[in-house]
Amino acid sequence: MNFDNLQDLVCVVIKPMSDMDDADLSNDCAEIDEEMQSISMPFSFVEDLRASDSGFAVPFLTALQNLETMNFGSFADAARNVMRRFGMYEMDALTGLNIANNLRDVALSIPSGIRMRKFDFDVSYNSESFFCDNGNAKRDCGSECDWNSCGMTDEDKEKDLSCEKDECANCEAKWFEETATAGKVEFECRSCDFPDSIENGYKREDWGNGIYEAYYECNDGFYLKDCNNRALCDLNDVSIIRTPSCIVNECPLQKR
Repeated sequence: MNFDNLQDLVCVVIKPMSDMDDADLSNDCAEIDEEMQSISMPFSFVEDLRASDSGFAVPFLTALQNLETMNFGSFADAARNVMRRFGMYEMDALTGLNIANNLRDVALSIPSGIRMRKFDFDVSYNSESFFCDNGNAKRDCGSECDWNSCGMTDEDKEKDLSCEKDECANCEAKWFEETATAGKVEFECRSCDFPDSIENGYKREDWGNGIYEAYYECNDGFYLKDCNNRALCDLNDVSIIRTPSCIVNECPLQKR
């Protein structure tokens, strides 16, 4: 059965104890059958795991099958030895309560009566946990977004912005703004459309972030005017405000 709430668990424990009221407890409970001396609390749960989590969960659950042969009473024996070692075994004297030793014995007797009768689990494969509707494999994108990848003005940075990564689209980041009127709406990052080439030159794809700056090199035989290879973008109106120029032999620093 499944324990849907705490009340179910309490009933499982209390009902057998109530049944014992009318039982014959003489001769150390020898007249009571085994079923009445034990409380069985089976339970089950179903959980969806990601592929990365299953790499830990499956070996862990497999190891839990060893509980079927574990002697839980050894925990009580270890606790008794620790209490004796540190002079805490005589709880009456330690606490000043006459019933402390009895409470100790009750507490330490509980593990001795615990036994895992059967432990079993089953793992099933759910394709929806690994693949997207578009056929792409789901990726573990992490929780943090690169805020430098989204062009923002100083005014934008004051807004209530958030980012979500699409595990089905190569972890592409989508940005959102929380507004007072429309709630959560998509936020459009700003960036300039830098040209792939300039006159007698080309853009370096491995330099700059392509949002508010880009870098260029000149073709053979041409050199950067004023040794400037950086193009800049004004994110306020999304316009390019400076572009390098490639000219013939006017740069004192020769290209390496």
